[in-house]
Amino acid sequence: MLNIKFLLVVLCCFTTLLTGCAQQPQSTPTISLQSRQAYLNHMQHWQANCRVAIRDKDHGHNLTMQWHENQQQYNIQFFGPLGSGSIKITGKPGALNLTTSDGNSYTATNADNLIYEHLGWDLPFASLTYWLKGLAALDTRPMLIKYDAYNQLQSLQQSGWLINYQNYMVYDAITLPEKITLTKGDIKLKIIVHQWRVIELN
Repeated sequence: MLNIKFLLVVLCCFTTLLTGCAQQPQSTPTISLQSRQAYLNHMQHWQANCRVAIRDKDHGHNLTMQWHENQQQYNIQFFGPLGSGSIKITGKPGALNLTTSDGNSYTATNADNLIYEHLGWDLPFASLTYWLKGLAALDTRPMLIKYDAYNQLQSLQQSGWLINYQNYMVYDAITLPEKITLTKGDIKLKIIVHQWRVIELN
């Protein structure tokens, strides 16, 4: 009986130890700002699976977003709650196509205008390809840019938007944004990335 009790105690301690190890968070890798930005700029083929909440003073939308980009070729899909409805955006800068769940298709040269005209969403589409990765966009000079102790972009003010990065996740030897909040006037956009895939570095 004593041996059985002893084995149970040992097993309990071992299980507790394993549980504690499993719950330890991954440490944030420390790399230079230059190395970090070089990695992000070389992410030419990647995918981010996200949950998105869009709010303005009159409306709110909760969506699932799959952003797939390959050498500036976009394949982006939005799905409503429980997979209801879908919106697909394909193409490249200057030549984009938007397809709705009912089969209607629209084309335009400006993605921001295309989305606003047909969906009513005021989204900084052209800049999101950079902001999602934790980079400032190239088209305009930032009014504010701030990094944390790990050289991760913490806050950014650009093109009238204020972008705050609340959390990052470890991916390979770097960290990528996990939770982002974007605000512009009455518009608030919250993005939670639950999966990153870096398919190719160029």
